[in-house]
Amino acid sequence: MNNHYKSIIYLIFLFTLSPGILLSQNRKIESIKQEIKNTKVDSIKVNLYIKLAREYHRIDNHGTKDIDASNTAVDIALKSGDSIYYARALNTLGLLYRYHRHYDIAVSLHQKAYNLIEPIDGYIIDKMIFSNNVGVAARYMSSYEIAVKYYHIALKIAEEHNNLLNIEIASNGLGNVYMNIPEQVERGELYFEQALRTAEKANNKRGISMNYLSLSSIYDNKEDYTKSREYLSKLIELNEEMKDTFGIGLAYKAFGSSYLEEEKNLNLAKKYLLNAKDVFHSIKNENEVASVNYYLGKLYYKYGDDYYASELLSDGLETAKRLNQKNLIVAISHLLFKIKNKNKAYNEALNYHILWRDYQDSLNLNEQKLQVLALNKQYDLEKIESEIIALKKEQEIQSFLLASEKNKLKNRSTILILIAALFATLFIIFFQKSQNRKFVKENTEIQSQLQAERIAQTYERSLLEAEVIATQMKINPHFLFNSLNSIKLLIQQNENSKAINYLVHLARFNRALLDLENISSHSLANELYFAKLYLELENRRFRNDFSYYFNYINTSKEELKQYNIPPLLLQPYIENAIWHGLMPSTKEHKEIIISIIKNNQSVKIEINDNGIGRQVKPLNSRLHVGRGMDITKQRIRLFNKTNDFVIKFKIIDKTNGEGETLGTCVILEISPIQVNV
Repeated sequence: MNNHYKSIIYLIFLFTLSPGILLSQNRKIESIKQEIKNTKVDSIKVNLYIKLAREYHRIDNHGTKDIDASNTAVDIALKSGDSIYYARALNTLGLLYRYHRHYDIAVSLHQKAYNLIEPIDGYIIDKMIFSNNVGVAARYMSSYEIAVKYYHIALKIAEEHNNLLNIEIASNGLGNVYMNIPEQVERGELYFEQALRTAEKANNKRGISMNYLSLSSIYDNKEDYTKSREYLSKLIELNEEMKDTFGIGLAYKAFGSSYLEEEKNLNLAKKYLLNAKDVFHSIKNENEVASVNYYLGKLYYKYGDDYYASELLSDGLETAKRLNQKNLIVAISHLLFKIKNKNKAYNEALNYHILWRDYQDSLNLNEQKLQVLALNKQYDLEKIESEIIALKKEQEIQSFLLASEKNKLKNRSTILILIAALFATLFIIFFQKSQNRKFVKENTEIQSQLQAERIAQTYERSLLEAEVIATQMKINPHFLFNSLNSIKLLIQQNENSKAINYLVHLARFNRALLDLENISSHSLANELYFAKLYLELENRRFRNDFSYYFNYINTSKEELKQYNIPPLLLQPYIENAIWHGLMPSTKEHKEIIISIIKNNQSVKIEINDNGIGRQVKPLNSRLHVGRGMDITKQRIRLFNKTNDFVIKFKIIDKTNGEGETLGTCVILEISPIQVNV
C-alpha cells in the first residue's frame, strides 16, 4: 500500500464532511463571528479566531480564509502581550500551513510556540502538543534530526506525567520517522508497537486504529503482505465494533490498494475496492467513490481493459471536477493521458495532458500564494514584536518616573534635616537617568540600524525570490502554449512520431521547471541539464534553425554537482542569445557553444553565439534585455552574500579586426569563498 496514503488516511477520516455536517459548520462559523463581535476581551477573541480558522479549514474551497483567521488570532495575541495565547495562536497557524504542505513554515511556527512556553511553569499539555507538532512537520519535510529531537521532548514530558495519549502520539511519530530511515526500520517497528500497547492500555480506539495502519504500512514496505493484512483485518474488526461505516470503507479501500500494489491477486483487489465503493455509496460520500473509481481504473488498466478503465476514470474525473478535488483531478487525468497515448488517441491524450498540467500549475500557484502570505506575515510579526519591545521600555521608563515622583512627595513630608539628603538622592537619580537615556538612545540607534539592515535584506531576498517565482510562472504557460501549438500542427500533418517525441521533451522540461520551485540554489550540473532541455525545445520550435554544443574542459558532469548556482541563472543569457542574437541573423550557420572550463577550484561557463551582437538591436529589445540583466545582477549579488560560492560575470561583444560584429560571449565564473585562517 502506498505509504503516504496510509499516513493521511486517518486525517481524511477526521476532515471528511457530509452535506449535513457542512451546513452545520456554516452555522457554527456565523455563530463564532457573532461571538467575536460581542466580546472585547482579547483572550476570548484569540480563542474564537482559532476556532473560526479550524472551522474554515474543514470546508472545501475555503481559499486562505483559515490562514487569515489564524493570522488575526496571532496579531491579537501578540499585541495583548500574553505569551500563552500567542504561543497557541502560532501553533494553530503552523497546523494550517502544515495541512497546506508548507512544512518548513510550519516547523518554524511550532518551534517558536514551544520556545515561548517552555520556560513557563505548568502548561504541560501545550508543551507536549507543540513539541509533537514540530516533530510531525519536520518529519513531513524529511528533517529527521529535528523530528527525533522534538518527539523525544514530547515523549519525555508525557512519560514524566504518565500522559498515555501523548506517549502514544510521540511513540507513533518516532515510529514514522525511523521507518523512513533504511537502517532504522526495526527501531521504527518497536516504537509503533509501544504506541499500540499504550493506546490499548488507554482504550484509545482511534489511536489503536491509527497504529494498526502504521504497522501494516511497515510490513507492506517489507513486502510481508500477509502480516500487513493481519493488522488491516484487525482494523476492520475494530471499525465494526465502533460501528464506524466510513472507517470500514476506508479499510476496504486500503485492502484493495494493498493487493493492487502486490499485483499477485488482482481479483481480491477488485473485490475489496468494490466493497469500499458500495460502503461509500451507502453513506453518499461522492469524494471517496471518485477515489475508489481511480483505484479501480488503475486495476483495469493493469488487466489490460483500457475501455472499462477509461469509463471508471472518466466517471471519477467528473465527480472530482464537480467537488473541485484538485489532487484527484491531477491523478486521474494523468492516468487517462497514459491510456489514450498508449491507444494512439493523440488528441484525447493531449487534452488530458493539458488538464493535468493546468491543475498541477493551479496547485503550485496556490502553494506559492501561501508562501508569499507567510513571508509577509513573518515580516509583520517581527515588526510588531519590535514595536511591543519598544513600548514596554517606554512603559518601564514612565513607571520609573512615576515612582520617583511618589518618593519625592513622600520625602517632602519628612523633617527638614532630610532635605539635603533628598536633594542629593534626586541629583543621583536624575544623573543616572540622564546616563540611562544616553545609553538607551545609543543602544536604540544601534538596534534600529541593525533592524533596518535586516529588514532591507529580508525585503531584497523576498523581492528576488518573487522575481524567480514570477519568471517560472511566466515561462511555463508561454512554452506550454507555443509548444502545444507546434505539437498540434505536427499531429495535423500526420507526423505523430515527431509530435510524441516533442511532447516527451516538453513534459521533461516542465518537470524540471517544477523541481526548481521554492529553492534558492541548486547544483551547476542540474542548471546545465535544464539549459540543455530549454535549448532542445527552442531548437525544435525553430525547426533546427540553429545548432548548440556543450564542451566540458578539465571537468565532468559529476564534478559540477559540487558547485551551487541560483536556478534559471543561465536561461536568460541563452534566451537573449537565441532571440536577440541568432534569430535576427541572416547567417547560414547559426550556433551557440556553451563551454564549461575548470581551473583549479573555479569553474568558468562561457556562452558564445555568432549572432548579430548587442549593438545593432532595436531599442525595445535592449530595454527588455537590460531589465532582465538587472534582475540577474541582483540575484547574483544576493547569492554571493548568502552562499559559500561567489559568482562573477561579464559580457564581451566579439568583433574582428575591422570592427565587424561576430556575436556575443557571456562569461560566468563560480569560485568558492576564500577564508583566511
